[in-house]
Amino acid sequence: GAGAMAVPAAPWEQRIAAMPMDPAAREIMTVSFLRALSAGMGVGALAFGVLAIILGIFVRRGSMGASITGSILTVVMALPFGVLLAGVPGAVSSGGGAEAMMGLCMSIVPLVLLIWQLVWLIGAAKSASGLAAAQAQMQMQYWQYMAAQQQYQQAYAQGYGQQKGQGTEQKGQGTGDKGQGGEQPPQGPVGGQG
Repeated sequence: GAGAMAVPAAPWEQRIAAMPMDPAAREIMTVSFLRALSAGMGVGALAFGVLAIILGIFVRRGSMGASITGSILTVVMALPFGVLLAGVPGAVSSGGGAEAMMGLCMSIVPLVLLIWQLVWLIGAAKSASGLAAAQAQMQMQYWQYMAAQQQYQQAYAQGYGQQKGQGTEQKGQGTGDKGQGGEQPPQGPVGGQG
């Protein structure tokens, strides 16, 4: 599309003059019309490409809506190529073999690539629900893992706190009986022998 803007007007006028067409169509088919048409096609192709990339990011993340939107957009883009391809046999039979072959070459490759993209998008739409279920299961397993870790940490903290608390209680029991030191003297052997 953008390349057509750079072509000088003289070759366009020569090509238009050489084309067999209805006089009413010849009035419409001007150089400025063809430049505007090719520029519009170039901008449309660029917009489709950017939109396809953005939708592709969301399809990759498992979005069902992006898969459906991408499928609709792909069908809309494939229709003109399909119509162009369907017109090739008529152009060949009317004597425009070279133009028909050019139309065939220009429409078959994009049409095949768009059909391939459509097949991939349909597959992504089919697996989107399974992907959502797998993501939910993964999230649940992660939540269970985190809950188990928290329980383990709480049990460890409670067990450590009880052991520490028992040690201070034992020291506290010995302080009231035997004077200021707070500790009891060691006991000798049983039976009072020293």
